[in-house]
Amino acid sequence: MGVVNPGRFTRALKENSTILKSILRGVTHEEAQQARDEGPDGWNVIEVLCHLRDFDIIFMDRARAMVEQDRPPHTPVNHLQMVIENKYAEQPFETALSEYLAHRAEFIAWVDSLSESDWERTGKHPENGDITVLDQIVQASDHDTNHYEQIARILGHGG
Repeated sequence: MGVVNPGRFTRALKENSTILKSILRGVTHEEAQQARDEGPDGWNVIEVLCHLRDFDIIFMDRARAMVEQDRPPHTPVNHLQMVIENKYAEQPFETALSEYLAHRAEFIAWVDSLSESDWERTGKHPENGDITVLDQIVQASDHDTNHYEQIARILGHGG
């Protein structure tokens, strides 16, 4: 089995929740709301969490569609528009975190239920072209890593 395999990225999805909880241990709503990335117009921790939560849903919906349909097209998503339309900045920190972690647990359970052939099912990504379910799970894991680093940086946990 190669480096990019279902077991590796299923574990990553599971482990990422633990990493995020560690990064956010002891963070208050006020801290999550006030600390911003890249100055006053950057995202705060709550906005990043809401983005993670909503994209976790998108990643799972896309993967599920690939398993259930033949090569479904994925709808493009404007992540900046979602911040405004879904009023990320107004959402409670604890709610955003708990909803994200609850959905991630659901996503992991679904991923754990996949058959070997499900991993190679395909869909049409709006930017990346043809992708497999495995590609979508790799993208979800990579998305976690990028935004967890962003949260750590916002909170001053890293260089």
